[in-house]
Amino acid sequence: MSALTIFFNLVNLVVGGLIAAAGVLHCISALTQHISVGFTLFVIGMYLCFFGVVIILTEMWIPTLVSQYCGFLMSFLGKGFSYIFLGFLIIGPPEATFDFVVGLIVIIIGVVYIIFQFCPVPRPRPITACAGNGQSSPRQTSSAKTTTRTTQTV
Repeated sequence: MSALTIFFNLVNLVVGGLIAAAGVLHCISALTQHISVGFTLFVIGMYLCFFGVVIILTEMWIPTLVSQYCGFLMSFLGKGFSYIFLGFLIIGPPEATFDFVVGLIVIIIGVVYIIFQFCPVPRPRPITACAGNGQSSPRQTSSAKTTTRTTQTV
């Protein structure tokens, strides 16, 4: 396991934790707001919590559903754009200093990841893939489906 892979895994774990923490704070602050603003903050907070947990889990191992439906999280480009989007969701009013700082950190990391997509940097692998037998998911099987197309000429 290279030092660069460990570094990327740690950065992604920290970013996932910050996103989840910002989501929890959004949900808590939603309780003190007017119903229309509070509901919006609560939904955004739940969204941030969900994706923060997904980011943390994809650093440990990649569930089959995540690799199938969220394949964009497996590349620097997809992770970069996701981090930028989530960072802008985190940034709140100017008086919410924690939200602004966390959102800015996530956006900067997202921009760096987009730059890394076009540099010769090896893609980081999940922690279990680095330590184990090379498979990224404990339930991953080699059930590759091949389809054969036949064309008929008339």
